Amino acid sequence: GVQSFNPAHLQKLGRIHDEKEATRAVEVAQQAGFDNINIDLMYGLPGQTVEKTRRTIDLAILFMPSRISYFGYAHVPWIKKHMNLLKDDIPSSKERFDLQEMGAYMLAEAGYINIGIDHFALSDDSMAKAYHDHTLGRNFQGYTTDKADTLIGLGASSIGEFAQGYHQNAHDVKTYKEKLDANEFPTAKILDLDEKDFPVKKIIEELMCYLMVDLTAICTHYKIPCTSFDSHIQELGQMEKDGVVSIVGRVIIVNPLYRILTRVVCAIFDEYSFYDDRFQRHAMAI
Repeated sequence: GVQSFNPAHLQKLGRIHDEKEATRAVEVAQQAGFDNINIDLMYGLPGQTVEKTRRTIDLAILFMPSRISYFGYAHVPWIKKHMNLLKDDIPSSKERFDLQEMGAYMLAEAGYINIGIDHFALSDDSMAKAYHDHTLGRNFQGYTTDKADTLIGLGASSIGEFAQGYHQNAHDVKTYKEKLDANEFPTAKILDLDEKDFPVKKIIEELMCYLMVDLTAICTHYKIPCTSFDSHIQELGQMEKDGVVSIVGRVIIVNPLYRILTRVVCAIFDEYSFYDDRFQRHAMAI
């Protein structure tokens, strides 16, 4: 959970640590027998620039962790009101894109394999091997080599995944604790999946993991007509013209140069996702 080695960035986020503390945390983990270390870094933080971020990535590489997650800061003031205080320092979409490109390049030069949209792993790491073996998965914790069908979320706001669907615990700690004290499940939201959801879920997972999906293969596996997603392919027409995706028959390939836009490609298939200028549900892709 490093996020950044820049004191000014961390000060604004209320995450106060320095390089020495991060170094000590890694050393303690290694001394305790942890061979695989993951470091989380973020781009798009308030006040972040390419030059300031380059030093953070250089320092992270010095640790040579097995994995590095380099993901975008999600600015969601409509959910977390205190983020309104940071709005004047948020990098633009262009600056975020530059930050992501710079980080990806530096990590690739250091020997890390770019996995999905925001993960990097050394070639001998289990995640890199799963990526090459096409056994990589993705859940609410991110990319995973664990193919278990069940993910149990513990703690306020955590999301659990089951064969039947998803559930999310109460967002605020007060409600979460009150329900537990009353010997009740702290569940706030439940989403049941039906048959039509499973092929879409698989399409999104394939795109997020491998930047590619064979829609014919998906349809065959779930025993639905091969034309089931032809309308979605048509919706991707403009992205194809823009060079974001390539479409060969019913195979969709995200251009690795625009992997940061994979979420936007996935949204085409997700009927639960919608766009309304008056109301934004999620953080921006870039």
